[in-house]
Amino acid sequence: MLGKTQRTVSGPEVSQKKVLQVISSVSEEFGGPSVGSLALNRRLNELGVDARIYTTDLANDKGDRLKPSAIRGTGANVRAFPASRPFFLRNSWLLCIGIWSAVRGADLVHIHGQYAVHQFFVYLACRAFRKPYGVQLHGALETYERSKSKKRKLIFNSVIGKRVLRHASYVHFSAPSEAQRARDLVAEDQAVVIPLGAELSTEELPITALADRLPSRSEAVLYLGRFALKKRPELLLRAWAAAKRPEKSLLVFAGPDGEITHAELSSLAESLGVLDSVLFVGPVDSRQKAWLYRRSGTFVLPSENENFGLTIAEAMVGGCHVIVSEHVAAGQYLLEADSGEVLDSVDVDTLRGALERALWHPSDTKASGLRAMKFAQKELSWDRLARFIAETG
Repeated sequence: MLGKTQRTVSGPEVSQKKVLQVISSVSEEFGGPSVGSLALNRRLNELGVDARIYTTDLANDKGDRLKPSAIRGTGANVRAFPASRPFFLRNSWLLCIGIWSAVRGADLVHIHGQYAVHQFFVYLACRAFRKPYGVQLHGALETYERSKSKKRKLIFNSVIGKRVLRHASYVHFSAPSEAQRARDLVAEDQAVVIPLGAELSTEELPITALADRLPSRSEAVLYLGRFALKKRPELLLRAWAAAKRPEKSLLVFAGPDGEITHAELSSLAESLGVLDSVLFVGPVDSRQKAWLYRRSGTFVLPSENENFGLTIAEAMVGGCHVIVSEHVAAGQYLLEADSGEVLDSVDVDTLRGALERALWHPSDTKASGLRAMKFAQKELSWDRLARFIAETG
């Protein structure tokens, strides 16, 4: 399974080749896959690969559009096509048309995700022009994800999904557990396990609403990500209310609304009597995100399922002590780093205990964050995946 990752590339650069990445959106509001696709693209181009992302200009499921300046500001090579209705499909018919000429001129196509409309057109174009392609699933075959919209996904797999996977030159997984759960659809010789990378902006932008309220780093706890049901931000809030905490401790929620909204969490915080120790800052850009990670002593993600958990890797780079559930695949890297806490079971009581240990033992929390940062800087790089793609095809 890991055989393909053992190849090395001599010298600082690899020979010029053209790689086409295709993804539904590069908006940070859609989380790890979008952020990761941009970071991978930047690294590929640094290696001398002519890598370009084809995507939509969708900023969120409401139908807002990414501004051209925002796309240019990513530092990646991106061509964004106008999104088509209905926006929940995250599709662009112009993207589907543009894919044909782009695939024809590419040496390799790297498909991000599964169950997307454009994937059908990418597959047909790759077969028509005999172009090799790989698929980065981003957790699409996790048991949790398969259970959502089950009927629609079964139909997609029957019509095209299984064919896409069967003919792929490789299928990328970010953790061994993700590959294990996809064995019914992905052959062992196709599966490539390479951890995702993590990087934080060297530029920081303070969040005005938070700058004057932020306590010492050891007393600042951060949740960063979409307010999705599976990430269980409401459970974190209840554990926060139950915990015995230092007087100035602060829980910061950063990220866009999902199935749960900021207003709902704020109302819950008020009913629990902890609104004065909780702050909601909304969506953040890469500079604000870097500022938050580097000023938070503890990062918490009590998710029901994460095929990797890119925010975990980012928090490690930022020097945070990290608390996660065992269902977050990136937790294995915390164990390897002898850092953070990976909870076997997550409920109000276990999460309360983890929060109290982090808040009342600041020297241990700091040391844990330093071990995480050292490990992440060495092991969690985009270079491995970028070099693998640069060699393939």
